[in-house]
Amino acid sequence: MTNNQHFSQLAILAGLGISAGLALGALIQDLHLKRPDRILTEVKTSFRKSGALDGAWIEHHPVPFKRFAAQTLVYRGGVIKHEDGQPVAYEFLADTKTGKVVDVWKVTSQLQS
Repeated sequence: MTNNQHFSQLAILAGLGISAGLALGALIQDLHLKRPDRILTEVKTSFRKSGALDGAWIEHHPVPFKRFAAQTLVYRGGVIKHEDGQPVAYEFLADTKTGKVVDVWKVTSQLQS
């Protein structure tokens, strides 16, 4: 083999290595999800600032969420707390990568105490 052939093979291998590294890095970044139990702990802490909670839950399987042009994966969860002596349920969506709540709403059906 000549020096040119060695250089060509080295360049090809280097290119493949860099490409594989970039692809693996992107895959790892996409798979880096925050644990749902930690997100739930943060959400419960936030809700407790306005009163005690009766219960809370979070799904461990992310679902797609799109708002305007932005799309992400979210965990869905909920909390039950007392307001004016009555149980009130709230549900939320939390970003899987950041843990930030992207939406929260009051459940309109009546809960029995």
